[in-house]
Parts: sequence; structure tokens; C-alpha cells
Amino acid sequence: MEHLINGLKLGVPGNLIVSARSDAHSFDASQMNMSHVINHLSFGRKVSHRVMSDVKRLIPHVGSSHGRLNGRSFINTRDLGANVTMEHYLQIVKTEVITRKDLKLVEEYEYTAHSSVAQSLHIPEAKFHLELSPMQVHLWRLQI
Repeated sequence: MEHLINGLKLGVPGNLIVSARSDAHSFDASQMNMSHVINHLSFGRKVSHRVMSDVKRLIPHVGSSHGRLNGRSFINTRDLGANVTMEHYLQIVKTEVITRKDLKLVEEYEYTAHSSVAQSLHIPEAKFHLELSPMQVHLWRLQI
């Protein structure tokens, strides 16, 4: 499965690693700060606001795990020391919802996220580990 992140296609499962690398330069790892802000992180096609509102009327908890990392800052204020790698572990769950109006299939992806920091022996990095959950959620509502 592939996903697009700011013009970057990622395969899931997979890793996105942000690091400094160069054959022509050397880096002082103790001076590198991998602090970052995640403005928006999502998977799959964007579901329109109207469609998501219809789905939420049927099943209110759908979409509650969207954007778990949106707007979050991961800042190394140097109290963590030097050579700090910041890692994010994401498990992505596909949810399929059949709308009752027109029996339309809506596919959306939610995720759980856990973040940690670790001292690095080498150049520090910001790492995103992406795993697709072996479970899928299929939701539909029968009209009685």
C-alpha cells in the first residue's frame, strides 16, 4: 500500500527517516537537534467533510483516531542531552463504512501513535515507523 506525504509516496509498512547525510560534509552530532512539529499527518484519500459527517451520524466514533499527531511538537530542549533520536511508531487501521443512504463504500484510515526519544551513537534522526494493522474494521448499519 502506498501513501502520499507532501508529494512523497510511502509504502506501508515502511519507515520515513529524516537525517543529515553527506559525502562532502561532516556533522557534529552533538550539535544536531531533531525537534519537529507535525502539522498534518493522515493516510489514504481525503474523505470530504460532507461524507464524513454522514458517516459520523451513523457511527459516531469513526474518525476519532484521525490526526493523533496533528499540531504536536516534539522539542528537544537540550535537557535530554546530545545525539537524541525521536521516534514515532504508528499502527494504521483501515475502516470501511457502508453508508445507508446510497450504499456507498467509504474507506478511511485511522492510526495509533506512540513516540519516544533515545540517545543515538551516531547522527540523530527523526524516525516514523509505519505498520498496517492486520485487523480491519467493516461497519454498516441496517435499517429496521
